[in-house]
Amino acid sequence: MKHLKNLLILIFLLLLSMVSANVVIYKIWSPYDPPSKPIYHIDLNEQTLYLGIVNRDEYAHEVTVRVEANGKTWEYGPIYLKPNTHVEHVVEVKVPISKDGPQDVKISLLEDGKVIASKTVKVSLYFPVDVSNVTCYGYPVKDGEVCYSPWFTVTLKSNPVAQTDYQGKVWIVVKSGNKVIYNGINDSKEVYIPLDGEVNVDFRIPNLELDQDSFKIETYVKIMNITHSVEGYEKTTIKREEDYFTYEYERFPKTFYFPIIIDKIELYNKVDENTTKYIKEFYRNVDDEDFLNKLDDRYYWETLKIPRQYVKGEKVISFIKVYLKNRLDRKLSAKLVINYSDKEIEKVIDLKKFEEKSILLPLTVNPGNLKIVAIAWPIKEEAYKHKKIANFNINPEKVSPIIIKEIIPPKDKFLNDDGILVGKKYNITLILYNMYNKKLKGTVESITNVPESIVNISKKINFTIKPYETKKVMIPIICNKEFNGDIKFKISTDKGVKDIWGAVHINAYLPVKVSQVYYQPPGTVKINKIDGGALYIKEPIAGKENKVYVVLNNPLSRDINCKVWVEVIDREGKVRAKTNVKSVKIPKLGEKEVEFNIFFNEGFTGYTIVHVVPEGTNVDIIFSRGLVKLCRIPDTIEIGRYSNVDVLGKEVNSRIYLVTQVYSPITIESLNYSNGSVTAVLKNEHFPTNLTFECGIENSNKVIVTLAPKEVKKVEIPVDHVEKKLRFYVKLDKFLLINGKPEPLVIFRDLEINISKDIENNSISKNESNLTQLEKKENNQTQIEIIENNSSQEVSQSLNVQNSNSENLKNINSNNSNSGILGFLYGVVSGVVSTIFSIFRGG
Repeated sequence: MKHLKNLLILIFLLLLSMVSANVVIYKIWSPYDPPSKPIYHIDLNEQTLYLGIVNRDEYAHEVTVRVEANGKTWEYGPIYLKPNTHVEHVVEVKVPISKDGPQDVKISLLEDGKVIASKTVKVSLYFPVDVSNVTCYGYPVKDGEVCYSPWFTVTLKSNPVAQTDYQGKVWIVVKSGNKVIYNGINDSKEVYIPLDGEVNVDFRIPNLELDQDSFKIETYVKIMNITHSVEGYEKTTIKREEDYFTYEYERFPKTFYFPIIIDKIELYNKVDENTTKYIKEFYRNVDDEDFLNKLDDRYYWETLKIPRQYVKGEKVISFIKVYLKNRLDRKLSAKLVINYSDKEIEKVIDLKKFEEKSILLPLTVNPGNLKIVAIAWPIKEEAYKHKKIANFNINPEKVSPIIIKEIIPPKDKFLNDDGILVGKKYNITLILYNMYNKKLKGTVESITNVPESIVNISKKINFTIKPYETKKVMIPIICNKEFNGDIKFKISTDKGVKDIWGAVHINAYLPVKVSQVYYQPPGTVKINKIDGGALYIKEPIAGKENKVYVVLNNPLSRDINCKVWVEVIDREGKVRAKTNVKSVKIPKLGEKEVEFNIFFNEGFTGYTIVHVVPEGTNVDIIFSRGLVKLCRIPDTIEIGRYSNVDVLGKEVNSRIYLVTQVYSPITIESLNYSNGSVTAVLKNEHFPTNLTFECGIENSNKVIVTLAPKEVKKVEIPVDHVEKKLRFYVKLDKFLLINGKPEPLVIFRDLEINISKDIENNSISKNESNLTQLEKKENNQTQIEIIENNSSQEVSQSLNVQNSNSENLKNINSNNSNSGILGFLYGVVSGVVSTIFSIFRGG
């Protein structure tokens, strides 16, 4: 029984030892540091730490000590530890350190391959050699030296840690901030440092060109495969603490400075006694009288701004100040190089000891970003070149090369007060002066805050003006409605950097107003091709008789008789449809709605123009339903969009601000005749699904065509008999429901063929006869001239519009005087093609 009890106790103890072992690393110390130090220092020759290990178990242990650092491992053992001794077992271990500086070292105790205790400590190496000094033998300052020579001396000294002489390698690295400028490892030197001795090693650094005014030297010393480095210099001293010795290590940063530096570069655009002579010389060819007079008077200098720019592409004069500083205790001659805009300026500046000096430099530069790269160094020594980079935004005062000397407003000789008559042509006179030394081309742009249907004024007039020339520019103007307000002028030149503005006040009045224009298709029109849909057409329809309504207002206290007609032009400026001319009587202070029939051969997008000529006047009131932007037309006369405004030109809400869309699902993009065939380019412009339709030549051949949405297709149709006029048509059978009745949609375009001997040469010209062409007078008269010369009878005869059925409009024979109005309209549209085209594309 007793033996069984002993056996159980033994088994328990064995199991307990397997679960845990009460073996600890009691303390760690080094030859230079007592236990519990944050960092333990070791010697380069003997990289040794001491461990105190205690076994507190009641049974013995055999352990192995493992030391790990920098991926290397050292092991010692096995070590026998007696049971329950509570006495430390001291073990000396080697630390496999191979680099300089503090690093983690892990110490572990292993038993049967398992870690039973471990500790990690910080260990640093005491290097036996100090970099006791680095010098360039320059001028000493508080935290370093001002260098002149590129030669440096490094002093290496055996410190108290050293135990013997050492053979090693030394080199230096030049650093600017964290950037390495020069790494001298390839220029390293072998060195022998005797015990308790020191040695000087000389190095020459390459020439430096830095945008910093200082740099650092980091010295590297390699002994026994351990590389030690220090930025600046260092010192190791022995120190006694209680019952042991330790070492105290200190590092001292040291900065090396450039001898001559560019302290700063600033933009100096001031007018003073130092800059006026340069400014006068630069602007000697500009007759800017006001500016030049102020340059001669110190009282105005603070009010002047430079640089000044008159024309594009011209350089301007600007100034910079460069501030130099001599850091040495002796006189130096410095070389200053300024690089900018592919130009270079070199200056030699004498500087007294410790002198700071500013240099003013005039620069001829382009406006915008200006990058200045300045470099300065002592002339006799190029080792230290200090570079300064500065970026400036040259934003010159923009001055117009043209000035307005005078604006002369128009005045009618039959009026007692200043003002003009509605409907009569006048001229506003601008007197301009070119103060620049180059010929300039420019435009005078007239700007009003009212629609152009009220004031017809030459929007842009081109002019050319010679250097130092005074020029009169005449601006034609006609007021077509009552007006009391200002007209502004913007004078721009092709080379000028700034526009100038002027204004003139105009008084005028008008007896009639157009308040509204709207279209009505022939009944309730619904597209029959969309199954189950309810797409109704409210726009005028191609191939059908439509109605257009014009609402006129008489603001006067007497009845007014006038002639009224409507024209519709496309985006190419061609008249596509015109109503007959109607005589209308508008009651005093009343309103009159006039109904017109109008027919369109084909669909297109354009705009509507209404003409109203009051009886007994030569005023043609022109209203455009769809113009959106200002536009330029021949003879600089402009037609504007319609809007309701009061007599002072103040805008009020208007319901009419629309382009005119003549609806047709198929558009005829182009139509040509050649070699016995008609070629048509067709497009499904507006319909959302495929369309199948018939197209052909009237009394000749026809084809069936299918077009997908937005599809463009070229169709060629042979002509059986060449006639003087051919009619091409497109027919969509039962396409429309008008008042519930299915009807086809037929559009057409005519071609007139010149049948002559030129046919033999295949020279056949196209003439789209159904689009009435504009006849221009030899003297290119415009709407202004028509207002002055035409009569009611002449206005009523404008266009010859043909219709394809019995309800076609009556022919209106045009005479010579009316062609001026059409020329006016043609010019209007040609000026706004690009603007209207973008709107239609967007639609």
